[in-house]
Amino acid sequence: MTLRSKITMLVVVTFGLFIFCVYASLHYSLDQQFEEKQISIKNSATGRYENLALTMPFLEEQHLHLVGRKSIYYGAILILCSGLIFSFLLPMILEKILFRRLYSLIRSIVYITKTQDLSSTLCVSGTDEIAILAGEMNEMLLALSNEKMLRQQALQEVQELNRNLEERVQEKAVQLQKQMYTDQLTTTPNRLQLNEDMKDAEQPHLAIINVEQFRTINEFYGYQAGDDLLLELAERLIKLIEPYHYKLYRLAGDEYAILANEGNEKNFSDWMLNIHNVIEKVPFKIHGHSSYLFVTIGIAITKDKPLEKAQMALEYARQYCLPLKVYHDDLPMKETHRNNLHWIHEVQDAIQEDRVMVYYQPIMNTLTFEISKYEVLVRLLGRDGQVISPGTFLPIIKKTKLYPRLTEVVLEKSFTHFADKDVDFSINLDRKSTRLNS
Repeated sequence: MTLRSKITMLVVVTFGLFIFCVYASLHYSLDQQFEEKQISIKNSATGRYENLALTMPFLEEQHLHLVGRKSIYYGAILILCSGLIFSFLLPMILEKILFRRLYSLIRSIVYITKTQDLSSTLCVSGTDEIAILAGEMNEMLLALSNEKMLRQQALQEVQELNRNLEERVQEKAVQLQKQMYTDQLTTTPNRLQLNEDMKDAEQPHLAIINVEQFRTINEFYGYQAGDDLLLELAERLIKLIEPYHYKLYRLAGDEYAILANEGNEKNFSDWMLNIHNVIEKVPFKIHGHSSYLFVTIGIAITKDKPLEKAQMALEYARQYCLPLKVYHDDLPMKETHRNNLHWIHEVQDAIQEDRVMVYYQPIMNTLTFEISKYEVLVRLLGRDGQVISPGTFLPIIKKTKLYPRLTEVVLEKSFTHFADKDVDFSINLDRKSTRLNS
């Protein structure tokens, strides 16, 4: 039964009861007016009381006004009582049928709204509109609950994916950091790690070991044999330094470094000389053949630029065919390095500032005493206006990557100068100078 039907039935029943009460009160009043009355009258002759029946005509004449008034009073009281009863019953019935269930629905909605508990249901029984509304809302709550559950699952999956990605990123970062500070061939620390470790060392003792003629080994036996040789050398060095708790690094293709943070100069240099002798006296196997390695060692015991100074000591030892050299401030290589850097910067600035000068020396024919051709010579023009001869800077520049660029400048100026001249000219070129920039 729908809510509208219940309310309609309630109104009809209430109106019918009210009509019935009004009808009953009026009927009672009429019965009082037309009812036959009996009264007792004392007989004066006999002295007895006799019953006398009175009819309506008599009442009309004697008591009509009294009976009618009482009947109206009784009917009014009955109607008033009926109205009072229904005024109390009607709200109670409406509350039971409509308002109580509606209030229950509203309380449930308020509870769900405050607690956000979508798993709750609206418990309203029946088949009326309120029950239908509650059922629709329950379906909506179920759909929202399922959607919330799906969102939570999706959020958990995203969080799990983020955690996995973070772990993978961290692992990859660790791997990349390890690769950045580790030599890929020997798995020993590289130059970057050496620079970091030297910052923490109080008094670093650094030795650089260079394998002599390693390029020849690569060209004769192949690069794989060269890699195997470097790997075997690293393993031997690790075993040699293990009792002393020193650390091995690979700096370049044929260079290793050993870092110590304790000891004195004599002990460290003696120990490195012992390593030199062990390496050169014990043969290495290359393609089944025994082969001996020759190494040179440069040592620096200082906190100030130890890697640079050990490299200078190494170059000095290689230049003078020494097995080992310890760096000191009076080492001649220090001034040589300073001079080399000066001319490298000077030539680089001269190229950029167009201070490279080209001279054309005529070559005379001894038979005809005529100029047969010109030889191109290079010079530098100093900032003070003096001309600098090539013997000062050219031997240094030939060992750097500036030499092809300097040759390119000389060629450009020479071809520009002889472009409109019918004469031969020559330029002395080194093999490195043919590797010009495109």
